[in-house]
Amino acid sequence: MEIGRPPPPPAAAAAVAVAVAAAMFSVLGNDDLLREILLRLGLPTSLLRAALVCKRWYRHASDPDFLRRFRDRNPPRILGVYLNTLGGGCPRFFPIRPLPELAATAHRAGSFFDAVAGSTAFIADSGGGRLLVTVIYDGHDYYDSSHLLCSPLSSAGNAVVVPPPPRRPPVELPGIGPEHVTRCTSLPDGRSCLCVLMGFRDQQTTVWLYELQDMCWVARASAAAQLPESPTCLMAELFDDSKFYILITGNKILVCDFPSSTISAMELPNVVESDDDCFIYSQNTSF
Repeated sequence: MEIGRPPPPPAAAAAVAVAVAAAMFSVLGNDDLLREILLRLGLPTSLLRAALVCKRWYRHASDPDFLRRFRDRNPPRILGVYLNTLGGGCPRFFPIRPLPELAATAHRAGSFFDAVAGSTAFIADSGGGRLLVTVIYDGHDYYDSSHLLCSPLSSAGNAVVVPPPPRRPPVELPGIGPEHVTRCTSLPDGRSCLCVLMGFRDQQTTVWLYELQDMCWVARASAAAQLPESPTCLMAELFDDSKFYILITGNKILVCDFPSSTISAMELPNVVESDDDCFIYSQNTSF
């Protein structure tokens, strides 16, 4: 039979408590150490809780320089992925190892498309936590569609109707609708949605860039180049600040440099294969 130890005398217990308090103060009372601890909390929700502890912690957590360091060290985590479904229906959300702190947000993202249940919807593009969604409404004898710019992580489930793409320029377009090349991006200067139109006539290819501002399409730039054949299909697009990269048929990439209003064509590297709208690396190499 094991005999339990008697509790320490009150004086010893008080001494231990004082030592623990002194150790905690030596760490948390040091502003430099406190900032490093807050910097490693990892999640904005945890930082918010820490900021509510006291005014001193709030002052450190709300400092602009500290917040910049926090964002650099803790970039936004991938909450999950949406998967478009074939044959109608709405996209499905699959969380990626959700943390308990993000369970409510993951549930909100998973139930976002419940509002359009019964219709057909697919995600055309995404960026900055927002989705560009095309919803197809099936009437008795007609079909109708609309584009929505959605914020599934917002508690209000914000969704605004994007106006129809701008009118086609007075050139022959290669049989594609502008809605197929609409981009949804999140850029530092506040642009949220871009639309690209492409036309081809007399071996000249022209690309127009439009920006959505205050729910109106505004022309921003255009570029033109002489190409031997019409790019009859746009397979993938990538916007990078001032350049637009478009994968077209024939394993070519159009590089549209809007500041200089020029277009150049480059061959798809040998180490990369294209399959519809995907880039596939054919061997281990750098690109």
